[in-house]
Amino acid sequence: MFFVCAKTWNNQFQKVYGKTFYAYQMDHKLEMVHQFLRNHPDTKLEEVARNFGFCDEFHLGKAYKKKYGVSPKRHIRGQQGGT
Repeated sequence: MFFVCAKTWNNQFQKVYGKTFYAYQMDHKLEMVHQFLRNHPDTKLEEVARNFGFCDEFHLGKAYKKKYGVSPKRHIRGQQGGT
């Protein structure tokens, strides 16, 4: 549409935001998941993954742990006062 290849667009995006578009999008999705889990800790992770565009709960768990240093299940248990 703008006659710019995807690689050039992504490079320009990275200069402005300090990360690729994919990384920016993933960070935003994980922040939404984080907030959702705080407000709805009883929701199954399979459903959360599906609703936020992850392949499955394992993909969500891996990305979540990479960003927050803890799995979503452990995060939920911590919010509920468990260990």
